[in-house]
Amino acid sequence: MAGYILKLDNLSRSHSLKVYSEEVEINTHFPTQTLRDKIKIGEIEDVAIQMDPTQNDPRYCIVSIKGKGRLNYTIPELETYQARHLKSTIETQRSEFQRKAESGKSESKLASALKNFPVIRKRFG
Repeated sequence: MAGYILKLDNLSRSHSLKVYSEEVEINTHFPTQTLRDKIKIGEIEDVAIQMDPTQNDPRYCIVSIKGKGRLNYTIPELETYQARHLKSTIETQRSEFQRKAESGKSESKLASALKNFPVIRKRFG
């Protein structure tokens, strides 16, 4: 389990992402509470690091979730490697589940959901 801190433009709150074997947990931190949203890796359509031409701080991470649209996170320069590691972790786990499903071993719900999951494109700003 690893945590990734990606701050939003709105400085009054921040998000942290934790990667588990089949889920990504997104925590929204407020001064008095933390809201948790767990998303199955099979629900993630894309994770991208892109340039934002309208911002002075050009890096941000887009996490696209089926049925929920996009969540945009700005990534401070020192934390860019964490977002790349998040992409790599999701891609690696997705590949492992696909391999197990294709080899005919006990197929998990996630593996069957990932059969039609599009390949995550590598896009770096």
